[in-house]
Amino acid sequence: MQRREFLKAGGALVVSFGLPRAAAASWPASLDAKALDSWIRVGADGAVTASVGKIEAGMGISTSFTQIVAEELDVPLDRVTLVMGDTATTVDQRGTGGSNGIQEGGAALRAAGAEARAALLSLGAERLGANVEALSAKDGIVFVAADPARRVSYGELVGGRRFELQVSGKAKPKDPRDYTVAGKAVPRLDIPAKVSARYRYITDFSVPGMLHARVIRPPEAGAKVVEVGPRPAISGLVQVVRRGDLVAVVCEREEQAIEAARALDVKWSSPAPMFWAGYDELYDHLRRENPKSTQSRPAKGDVDGAMALAARAVEARYEYPFQSHASMAPGCAVADVHGGKAQVWSGGQKPYPLRHALAELLEMPVGDVRVTWIAGPGSYGMNDADDAAADAALVSKLVGRPVRVQYMRAEGTGWDPKGPPVAFRMRGGLDTSGKVFAWDYEARGFSGRVRNNGTERAGDTLAGQLTGPF
Repeated sequence: MQRREFLKAGGALVVSFGLPRAAAASWPASLDAKALDSWIRVGADGAVTASVGKIEAGMGISTSFTQIVAEELDVPLDRVTLVMGDTATTVDQRGTGGSNGIQEGGAALRAAGAEARAALLSLGAERLGANVEALSAKDGIVFVAADPARRVSYGELVGGRRFELQVSGKAKPKDPRDYTVAGKAVPRLDIPAKVSARYRYITDFSVPGMLHARVIRPPEAGAKVVEVGPRPAISGLVQVVRRGDLVAVVCEREEQAIEAARALDVKWSSPAPMFWAGYDELYDHLRRENPKSTQSRPAKGDVDGAMALAARAVEARYEYPFQSHASMAPGCAVADVHGGKAQVWSGGQKPYPLRHALAELLEMPVGDVRVTWIAGPGSYGMNDADDAAADAALVSKLVGRPVRVQYMRAEGTGWDPKGPPVAFRMRGGLDTSGKVFAWDYEARGFSGRVRNNGTERAGDTLAGQLTGPF
């Protein structure tokens, strides 16, 4: 299926695609961010394909990206196809988080769009025998402003060919005062497909010959496999695989994998407790231990002295427990690892760091691993999407066939990366009129680095931790 045919059939704005198994080849470790062709392509029909290293997690930036490109290139919104977060076809921008989508992706697309428009005007000047200053562009057409009949389309100028130019930064983007598309209120392009159940999520994705796997998790952190019982008599069970302390069942159908995972008898060791017996002990530890590092803003005045003079002092303590990111659906991924190459489809936020982690996990060069983003259930920080990708990739390598892994809800919330706990203390001092004139705030907690807040290495994934050392 062609990309444009899929866009029309699926109604989805964002299109990601993978190579057929027979066509798998090494992919570039990274695309040249300075090359205009890495960002903008014009088809023979004049339609524009824009590529960006960010992903759509539900916040609507894909619509904004499309507006930015349409504005800078003077083409209608429906003539722009957006490709996001594919390590083989988009520039490495790590991923999307901390509200950096528009800041980084939008700025890059605006610069590339301005460069492409300048190039098209220059080509149009040559074709039409006119000065660039005398030309205008609209709806993918370059024309002489004083004689609109003298015109040439983008498709005629460069359609199907490469620009072979650098994003120099010298091409001036449009003045925001002249915007007709960017910055304007338009209906989000992804919503119609979502509300009509035509949007393609990672859970909807499949490839020919795909198997379904379920990983059997240990009953507690730190437990090791002691013994794996006999293969259960489950219809459709293809293989029971084990690598280190990672045990998985692989079946023809998903419901068979669920049944086989429940039926397989795995005996685990009983490790020493890795955590406190309860939250009271944990919060007490946070409050009394000397921190390894501190961050503070400069104090203004003598807080303790002011508190001693307060007509009324108020103090409160709050505790914030471990928090699951609990996306709207558990993690899911599909992987096809064969012939020394790996193609992984994932709904995670950061395809490029994940690619490096998978290369390490699979013991492959980075150029032999491709991660293609397909929309997942969104997230509020790192969730279980990358773990699903790592599980799928490793199991696919072990069985030599494409493998889909989808977690159960309990597995997702039980084993996803957690937001670390924090213990807070707040103090306030009031004067006789009830006005606050002293304020003290302290938060003590585990830093984000106690857990992995990004998938950079194989050891950041559950699969890597169970099969390591990494």
